[in-house]
Parts: sequence; structure tokens; C-alpha cells
Amino acid sequence: MTKREEIIKYIKDYIKDNNLKYGDKIISETLLAEELKISRGTVRIAYADLEKEGIIDREHGRGTFVALKNKEKKYIFIVSTDYATQGDIKKIFRFFFKILNKYIIDRNYTPIYFISNKMIDIKTLIETYKYEIAGVISLAGRVEDLDYIASNNIPIVDVLGVLPTPYPLVTFDFSYFHEEIIKIIKRNGCTNVLIFSLALRKDSVSNVYSSYPFQLEDFIFSDYNNNRISYGQSEDNGEEEIVNILDNIKEKPDMVVFLDDNLFKITSEYFDDYPHIFKDTPIITHSNINWSYTGKYNITRLEFDLYEMGRATMELLEGIIQNKPLIEYNKIIKHKLIPSEYKNNE
Repeated sequence: MTKREEIIKYIKDYIKDNNLKYGDKIISETLLAEELKISRGTVRIAYADLEKEGIIDREHGRGTFVALKNKEKKYIFIVSTDYATQGDIKKIFRFFFKILNKYIIDRNYTPIYFISNKMIDIKTLIETYKYEIAGVISLAGRVEDLDYIASNNIPIVDVLGVLPTPYPLVTFDFSYFHEEIIKIIKRNGCTNVLIFSLALRKDSVSNVYSSYPFQLEDFIFSDYNNNRISYGQSEDNGEEEIVNILDNIKEKPDMVVFLDDNLFKITSEYFDDYPHIFKDTPIITHSNINWSYTGKYNITRLEFDLYEMGRATMELLEGIIQNKPLIEYNKIIKHKLIPSEYKNNE
């Protein structure tokens, strides 16, 4: 029997003889090396083998603890910031939560949701369930929370990250969204394009998705009429600004583009009031998942493909849980293009 095998047997007997239970602290590498008069390097290798075998858990700065071998990892945590409960973005998160629920339950895990607030912090939650967590999905989570989760060797996937993180990421390709609009504009030979876009605001998509290229809009759409609306900053959600823009448009545009679904919803109330702008004019809208329109106008939608995002997120997380090589460290999901619909209710 090698020294490493002797140490492994010693620790297993130590746990059994002292009737230690899951989570109980055991002798450190240093003390065991001194007690058995064996090099600490040999003990470290043996402890690493014990950890892989599921006998012990080692925590940096805290010590070594008894792990329950083959204990069921039954929880998937979904960690989010309070963006999930604020502003327009909550619609996306709410629907995405439903999708994640299905994917998680189908894989025999139980989802637990955590929204950052002052009542409970992530450390308390992790400490409570730590040995039963299979993995974590972070929805635009705080980097300090992700770092703490990762420090506990818990598999983690960051979704829609606010800031770049070193963790596997699933996000939308927002540049593709803008590029697809340009393709549609050029395919239709449009030169006079009316564009409605968001002005920067605290609870706007730009602050939740740092990848959303507002800085690209001036460049990509520089040849067209790009009107920034301060939606959410005024009591009327930018309605007066929209009406002022519509009142000053004399020439019929070749196409109308909405870079935010809420601006489309507000403006659609005025479609019939401005037939010289909207009647028989192709309209493109960036669509949140709960988008619906029952009017009579020609609409092309670029929609968040949240089903694809949920599937990609769970596939990536499962790969990490199962220690599979990460072929794709980051997954970029393209928006789903919904063909034009024409509803003639006249």
C-alpha cells in the first residue's frame, strides 16, 4: 500500500471511528502530515483524491469537511439582481424564469430563485445549501456574488452579464440585431428610414445589458433619422416626444424602425392618426417576449429567442457540472426573425 493509499484509508477510518457527519470538520493537511510524519505534499495529493471521490470538501481559508459521498446535488440556483423586478426588463426575466423552470425540472433538479436584496445575502444562501447545489445560473448577477459562488467550486453560468466576467456566458448578439435591421432596410431599397430609439436612462436596457450597442446606433444608422426618446424619464413615458416627432414629419418614410418594443407599443396608438407616415409603410420592431399586436399594419419582428437561450444555458451548465471540456466557453444567441405579418382589419 502506498503512502497516499494509507492516508486515504486513514481518513475514511477517522471519519467512521469518530462518527463524523456531513459538514463536520476533519484534521487539516498540516496536522495530519505531522501526526503521520509524512510530507505535506503527499497528504495534499491524498486529500485531492478524497475530494474527487466525494469523501471530503476543502474550503480555502476555512478547512476540510466531511462530504456525504454521492449526496444528491438537487438544486439549481438562479441568482439575479433587482433588475429582474424593475422596469420593462422584468417582462423578459419573468418569462425567462418560466423557461428555466421547465429546463431545470426536466433534468430532475429543483430551482431556487434569489434576487439580491438587503434581507438575505448570497453568502448566507450558499452556506445553507452549499452541499446540495448542483450549479448556479446568474441573470445579470453582481460580479462579487459570482466570485463568491465560484470560490466555493460551484459550477456557474452567467447570463446577460452586466459586466464582463471570467465565467461561461450566454448572451444575445445585439450587434446581429442591428445588422439584421440594416439588411432588411437595404433589401427593401429604403433611403428614408424613421427610427425610434431609447435615450439613455437609469433603468434602460443599456444599463442591464452593457453589450447593447447604443454607441453603434449613431454609426450604423447615421444615414437615417434616428430619434432618441426619453422613455421612462417623463410621466407620459416619452409620449409627447413621440407625438412631436410625428407632427414634424411631412415626407412619407420608406420604413419605420423601433429599437425598443415599448416605444412601438406607445407609438402604435397613433398609427391611424398619421396615415401619411404609417399606412402601407413596412415597420420593424425589436420585440420583448410578451409582445402582441392586433392592428392592421405590416410588422416585422426581431424577437428575443428566450427558449434558445434557456436551452443553451442549461446545456452549458450541465457540461460544467459533469466536468465536460468546454468547447464553447461563451454562447451568443441570435435574435429570432419573425416574418412580416399583415393584418387587414379594414
